[in-house]
Amino acid sequence: MKKVNKLIGKIVYNTALKTAEVAVNSVCWAVFYQEKLDSQTDGLKKYHDKYNS
Repeated sequence: MKKVNKLIGKIVYNTALKTAEVAVNSVCWAVFYQEKLDSQTDGLKKYHDKYNS
């Protein structure tokens, strides 16, 4: 049961992440400038990579 919950959680997380990515990219596509992320946000990538694998 724990594996099923973990799998469902991963699916929900990935779906929410992709939906947010599409929403942001559709708003910032071609008309607006999307600036580069600063080094502070690079520290958050390790949590995304850690829990997404």
